[in-house]
Amino acid sequence: MNKTVNSRHRLLAAILSIEGQLHTAAAYTDLLPTVLPDTLPFLLHRAGTLQAWDSLSLCSYYADLLKSKKRNCNIIYERYLYIQSHLYPERQSPPALYLRQRAAEKQSLIHYILREELRWEAQLYRQYPRLRKKGAPLYQIHTPRPDISFELSIQGELYTYSRLTLQTLLAYITQLRTRQRNFNKMVWQNICRISGYAYLQEKA
Repeated sequence: MNKTVNSRHRLLAAILSIEGQLHTAAAYTDLLPTVLPDTLPFLLHRAGTLQAWDSLSLCSYYADLLKSKKRNCNIIYERYLYIQSHLYPERQSPPALYLRQRAAEKQSLIHYILREELRWEAQLYRQYPRLRKKGAPLYQIHTPRPDISFELSIQGELYTYSRLTLQTLLAYITQLRTRQRNFNKMVWQNICRISGYAYLQEKA
C-alpha cells in the first residue's frame, strides 16, 4: 500500500513539475495576460484536480505530456490558446484553427465529461453560496470577456487531452456518478486542504 501511495505521489509531482515548466514557457507566447492565470493559482488548482483523478487517468495523462514534449508541443499553451480563440475570435491564428479542428475529433467524449462537471459544479454552487460568489460563472454565454467561465475553462483543459486520457477520465467519472460522488467537490476539498483549510465551509 505504501509503495502504491508513494508511486502516486511521485507521479503527481512529476506531472505538476512538467506543467509548471510549460506554464512558464506559455507566458512568453502570444497569449493575452487576461487569459493565462498566474503560476501559483494555476498550480494550486491543477494539484487539487489531479489529486482527485484515478491512477489510470494520471498515467495516461503523464504519457500525453511525455509525447507532447518529444513533439516539442506545449499542452498548457494549447489549452489557453483554445480559450483565447473563443474569447477573441478576431485573433484567430493558424495554431488555434488547427487545435480546434483536432479537438472536433474528441467532441463526444468531451461533451459527456463536461456535462457531468457542469452538473457537479452547479450542485456545489447551490450547496456553498460563498463558493459561487468567488468562483467563475458556469456558462460562457453569461460571462462577458475577458472573464472565463467554468464551462470554457474545462473545455480548454479537456481539448488538450488525448483520446485515451479522455476515455479513462470518462470511465472514472461514470464510476463516481454511480457511487453518487461529486468530482468537483473532491477537487475543491483538495484545494482547501492544500491551502491550509480543513474543509469547505457551508453558509449558515
